[in-house]
Amino acid sequence: GGETRRRLAKLISRLSREWATPVFPPHVTLIGEIDIPAVEMVAKASELAKDVLPLSIVLGSCDKDQDYYRYLFLKVSPSSGLTDAYQTACRVFNRSRTESYQPHLSLVYGSLGPEVQNRVIKHIGVSQCGLFQASKLHLFKTCGAVADWVRICEISAEGVVLIDCVGSPKVRLEQAGIDLDSITDLILTHFHPDHVSGVPLLLTNMWLGGRKKPLRIYGLHHCLERIEDVMSLYNWDKWPGFFPVAFHRLPDSEFIHVLDKGNVRFFASPMRHLVPTLGLRMENTANGKIAVYSCDTEPCPSIVRLAKGADILIHEAAGAELGHSSASQAGSVAREAEVGKLVLIHYPNQDNDPEKLVKQAKETFQGDVILAEDFMEMNF
Repeated sequence: GGETRRRLAKLISRLSREWATPVFPPHVTLIGEIDIPAVEMVAKASELAKDVLPLSIVLGSCDKDQDYYRYLFLKVSPSSGLTDAYQTACRVFNRSRTESYQPHLSLVYGSLGPEVQNRVIKHIGVSQCGLFQASKLHLFKTCGAVADWVRICEISAEGVVLIDCVGSPKVRLEQAGIDLDSITDLILTHFHPDHVSGVPLLLTNMWLGGRKKPLRIYGLHHCLERIEDVMSLYNWDKWPGFFPVAFHRLPDSEFIHVLDKGNVRFFASPMRHLVPTLGLRMENTANGKIAVYSCDTEPCPSIVRLAKGADILIHEAAGAELGHSSASQAGSVAREAEVGKLVLIHYPNQDNDPEKLVKQAKETFQGDVILAEDFMEMNF
């Protein structure tokens, strides 16, 4: 429910500013107070997601309570699907069911008194009715203040698309809260070690984890041929019970449709790098928002065309050298493509003052410029 979620998130944020209450993501809680190791928790959550997602949520009228976490909330219809999901959660996490399960979507956490409750309800209106599909399951560690809550993992009904794979992917994905088995598609931009060196470990960890469902891998022939050669050195065709892997070779042409995942359509265009390389454009068909990833490239007409009108351009800033771009050049691309925001990535990490790259990009681009960071989330 992307549009419904954005509307509710704005409402929660506005009420927080007006009444100095905590900000939190809109959510309907299935089960709480789980006290097991995080790894086991993620595994059980993945099992739960397979059984209950996507889940229809029916929002009702606005109501109030004396409980801090239900100070102001939207009633949620206890539909058969939601009731079944709660019972499944109790089974998966080995919890006793309770007859008092009352699904709701909180709007305000607090204890400001009934007068404020009545004023807020009068202001926003009693009716906030709506129907949306919940396509993601989140696990949060909720110790301490709301601001200190930590998301342990996010599991999507549609699966996860991973772009490139380096280092120790299992460790990094766990840190990002992404379950290995939730990855359904892998897009490889080009055959350089800082973009594909983790693929053998990814496939190995999936296999050792008992994966059965297929994995789809997309890329140019130059890249996929070499990935297959590397895996052949490991004799992966002799690994018993290995899951299916489907290689999808993409033509070296502009605006090639790669795949659709939920509301997002992926397109690819060739960039100008030391080896054949793809840049990616992701279009959200639900709200019209667009994000583009340049990958490694010199400034070239192809990246300008790919990024045209994007809300977010994630562009490399390794430096003005063969096959790469400087922050200033990335700014020029962003300006020419008329994008909304520029996010600099692939910049020299040995630099003690990476913020100067933002200044350099702003010399050629007047929009918002930020530096990408590990585990950064960008919504579009």
